[in-house]
Amino acid sequence: MILPEEIQVNIFLRLPVNSILACRCVCKPLRVLLSKPEFIKSHLNRSIQKSNPRLMVDHFRHQEPSKNRTLHSIDYESMSSLSLTSTQQSVFDCGGAVVMNFPFEAEASLAWTKKREKAETIVVDIWGSCNGLICLGIRLSPEMEEEEDIVCIWNPATKEYKKISLPICDGYYSIRYGFGYDNSIDNYQLVSVTDYEYAGSFEIKVYTLGSDSWSTIRTPVPYSFPVDITHGLLFKGALHWLGTTTDQKSSAEVIVSFDVSSKRLLGLSFPERSLDYGVREFWTKQFTCTQLSLTRRLLCKPIWCLESGEILIQTDQDLVLYDQRNNTTRNVRICDDTMGSNLVTYVESIDSLKSGTYVEMPRSRRTKMKGAARSRKTMTRRATRH
Repeated sequence: MILPEEIQVNIFLRLPVNSILACRCVCKPLRVLLSKPEFIKSHLNRSIQKSNPRLMVDHFRHQEPSKNRTLHSIDYESMSSLSLTSTQQSVFDCGGAVVMNFPFEAEASLAWTKKREKAETIVVDIWGSCNGLICLGIRLSPEMEEEEDIVCIWNPATKEYKKISLPICDGYYSIRYGFGYDNSIDNYQLVSVTDYEYAGSFEIKVYTLGSDSWSTIRTPVPYSFPVDITHGLLFKGALHWLGTTTDQKSSAEVIVSFDVSSKRLLGLSFPERSLDYGVREFWTKQFTCTQLSLTRRLLCKPIWCLESGEILIQTDQDLVLYDQRNNTTRNVRICDDTMGSNLVTYVESIDSLKSGTYVEMPRSRRTKMKGAARSRKTMTRRATRH
């Protein structure tokens, strides 16, 4: 007996991403059913409602930063439950982190091997996330200006990615990026905002994933950006950056917002209280931190509030857990080393980029895994003999 399609869909919507991907391989009818846009959107919405996001973190060993650049994924439930059992430890070891093979990782390792005497660091920049897709900026050899920057949109769950060709920009002061979703055309977009040297002029370029094309918006606006603020935060369909007004009469800090759908750029003031987004008073005080090791940092950004009551905070140097009850902090470590401060939160998704290109595991990691598998087999045989 074959169940009606609506019942099948209701069952499959409850499965995690890995199970959905496995079910697609069972037969053609299931692959068609689980690849429908309606199913993909419904599954994504359910994943968001479950409130078990993941954290993608750029991690490197300080002893060998270039060769050992990796990305790790951590889910909220694992970190939150682990924090409950380790509150007495001065350092939080994140044992639930998963190593992620990211696009062009093999090329990055090869560049380090060939040019290690010139290239000190391989830069992996996480520019943003939206609906399970992550936008990455990768420079294979940042010490050499002729090397091309690689930009791609990547689905960590399905391993699919798409490389994006950046437009040529001349005479700019700095560029900041953001990644979002345009509801009006049902498509993902990468936004670059160029702050030109001549005052009062922005050039906004928008890449649309579906058409694989760029469009340009030139607008005079009275805002300027700090040099170190490059990645826009996506919230309610708009990208946000910290900025400053450049009016002749006054200068004040603002939040510069770019609506991905309407393509409008505007400044939001810093109000004192919270009501609704877009209204003057839309802030609410969640907690107060007086810990000197945090207040002296250039960046202090709350990420998650864990079940233990601790708050996961991103700083300009690393990740820390802050306990507001006793005003203490402890560093977060992974693989016996400090985690980087380059990170983004995301949910797992089965959304397709329709590129047909997928991440492959680097040869060095495949060799390492095969060696570990052979060792396990050898140990099993010895145990059997005894």
